[in-house]
Amino acid sequence: MAIASRLSFLCGALLGAALFIACGDDDGGSAVDAAPDPRCIVGEGEPIPFMCPCNPADDQCDTANADMCFQFNEKGPHCTHACDGPEDCPEPSNDCNNMGVCKAP
Repeated sequence: MAIASRLSFLCGALLGAALFIACGDDDGGSAVDAAPDPRCIVGEGEPIPFMCPCNPADDQCDTANADMCFQFNEKGPHCTHACDGPEDCPEPSNDCNNMGVCKAP
């Protein structure tokens, strides 16, 4: 019985160690953050360009180009504009979604 108990403990410890290694830690993390798009870095008060992340509460998208901050389900809020088809959506979007706005890349 003592051997079974030790074996269970050893298996649990090995499983825990494997999960810790697979998940990474909070400080060194295994996730890689993508570099921000250089065209999305704007100065204070400047409009946010098409398809750049935005804040719906403080919409600073380029209204001169009819852009608005739209909350995409998977990509989060991005500056986009209304569209009828893919021809209305320049790079980096190139497609119109079912909500009538250019898709986030």
